[in-house]
Amino acid sequence: MMLRTRKVLIFDIDGTLVNSGIDWRRIRELFTRFAGVEVDGKPLAEVLSILPKETREMLEDIVRDAEESSLASIGVDPELKHLLMRAKQFGYIVAVVSLRGGGTASKVLERLGVKDIVDVLVTRDHTPRRDEQLAIVLRLLQVGPSHAIFFGDTPWDAEAAKGLGLRFIRISGDDRVGKTPEDLLRKLREVLGARW
Repeated sequence: MMLRTRKVLIFDIDGTLVNSGIDWRRIRELFTRFAGVEVDGKPLAEVLSILPKETREMLEDIVRDAEESSLASIGVDPELKHLLMRAKQFGYIVAVVSLRGGGTASKVLERLGVKDIVDVLVTRDHTPRRDEQLAIVLRLLQVGPSHAIFFGDTPWDAEAAKGLGLRFIRISGDDRVGKTPEDLLRKLREVLGARW
């Protein structure tokens, strides 16, 4: 397979593109209570994939409800939209990975006003593992890891990027529910300013 030399910007959704306001701590407590498994330090999507069907379906409903409820607070972020459009003008490919389901992930991008800017969306419907999501993006776009930057907010994001040889930029969230973290906007401006 011929690898392209175009540059790719890959973004996580929750905590990176937007502060969704989902109380993941409470959801983790529900996982522990109903599934009887300790979920601290593990991505919930991965935990779901190993649970018995009945428990998994009940917890998937809880997660799906939280994801759907979070949509109401999310709105267009003009600066995020401007920066991603600028990235496209510079020739970047824009991809998004998410541990959300595909339906709500797509709706988040729509509410942020960036759905039409995103070239590739990979969600837990494809795989619940972040490293596999990133590998899918690289494979679909035929791009080597040295030509991609992954913006994420969790230790799992950093670990997945490192394992694949991707440059990783850690995003610190803030308390502005439904908004794009200022840290992402600042770091994206820096990347685009340097034109990488």
